[in-house]
Amino acid sequence: MINWQAYLYGTISVTIVSLLSLGGAVIAPLLRSETKYRWLHFFIAMAVATLSSDAILHIIPEILGIHSHSHGNELGHGHEEHEDHDHDHDHNHNHGSLAWYEISKDRLILLRLSLVCLSIYVLYFFEFIIFYRNPQNQSEYENAKSSDSHESNNNEIKISKDEISTTKSVSEESNNNDYSENRLKGGHELVTISETNNEGGTICGLKPRAVIILFGDGVHNFVDGVAIGASFLHSYNLGFITSIAVICHELPHEIGDLAVLVDSGLSMCKALILNLISALTAYAGLYFALLIGENNEVKIILLAITGGMFLYVAWVDMLSHLKHERSSNDHWFLTCSIQFLGFIFGFLLIFSLGWFEGVIKETWL
Repeated sequence: MINWQAYLYGTISVTIVSLLSLGGAVIAPLLRSETKYRWLHFFIAMAVATLSSDAILHIIPEILGIHSHSHGNELGHGHEEHEDHDHDHDHNHNHGSLAWYEISKDRLILLRLSLVCLSIYVLYFFEFIIFYRNPQNQSEYENAKSSDSHESNNNEIKISKDEISTTKSVSEESNNNDYSENRLKGGHELVTISETNNEGGTICGLKPRAVIILFGDGVHNFVDGVAIGASFLHSYNLGFITSIAVICHELPHEIGDLAVLVDSGLSMCKALILNLISALTAYAGLYFALLIGENNEVKIILLAITGGMFLYVAWVDMLSHLKHERSSNDHWFLTCSIQFLGFIFGFLLIFSLGWFEGVIKETWL
């Protein structure tokens, strides 16, 4: 039997996620200012927290069968497991009668798993502080940032020569390269080579870099669609939580893609349209998961893949950007504080959805 509600809720969630590709135009002006690294670090930290918290607090317990999001809403299991127990007690615990400060079995599991997330955050910040408190690391970081800034400025490469005593100027239009030499102190001369960025041909009128970004984004959105579909098949509440996690990590991802597309020569309007088209592959992933996931074992497998993907994206892909990419104008303590706020906001968002799960079911589902 086709679960039309899963199709409906999944389609709505994917539509919201897809529209985030247009949201980049709203956020982009903030990222062009001097505070762009601060905004990006907050969004990325929030994405790391929501993805990892969803995987640890909700998806993995569902795979192991130690916590049910789906009492009354799930396809195929959950309610029968409690028939031999005190049904009234479980009914009250799962349908919102608990006060916010009361501890049920599900809430106790949530608290224990929260320690896993919090220990990761504490260790990350401990390593972050140790790294940037080390004067040698701080000096190397500043030098690297300064070097990258100079080298990326108009793609200029500076070469020092000892044996050149005259100043030359050579122009080679066929290679689009301008060479100029300037005399330095101490008998040295500085050769500056300015090269026009030539990426070769185009594919369907787009530069290769733009095509790669759009293709990668399409695959990424397909996987997001599979994650949302698998979660809604298991339970509506888990589907909503997963959708929120996907939305939180899609925001910085789409902003980054939009910036690269515009930087590759596309207008803002064309970049937005192409970004939206690539986002539509999420629908294919959603319906693929909904079609093959009716079997309970397939459903669990899809959830396991979703959990692994979320943890990889959060801890391997996104967390590395937080540690090694920051504004050289900001003190490390400010960067650390902004990341801390992002982590806490993302974690509390996912934690609250689990803590008040009964109220959410009773009110909305």
